[in-house]
Amino acid sequence: MTAQHAERPASPRTQPVGHTIRDIRDALDGEDRQAFLAEVLEADPEVVVDVMSRWWFEAMLNQVPGREQRLRDALSRTAPVELPDLILGEGG
Repeated sequence: MTAQHAERPASPRTQPVGHTIRDIRDALDGEDRQAFLAEVLEADPEVVVDVMSRWWFEAMLNQVPGREQRLRDALSRTAPVELPDLILGEGG
């Protein structure tokens, strides 16, 4: 019997974003895409990787379902989240 490497499927909720300018650009929309392109094209060579890393995180986070609504709720404090008893301890 031989052991074969089994790849874990990507989450059905998000798709991986590559670490290239093209992949990051394609994963961003509208104003974010324009801002990324402007920033990466203007960046000095020694900071391009930092710019790409920051925008890569943004591209990945943009794929999280319901992210915008959760951000709005958090900022307006309209959707409080209860902490589990494990964190608060018995009896609050």
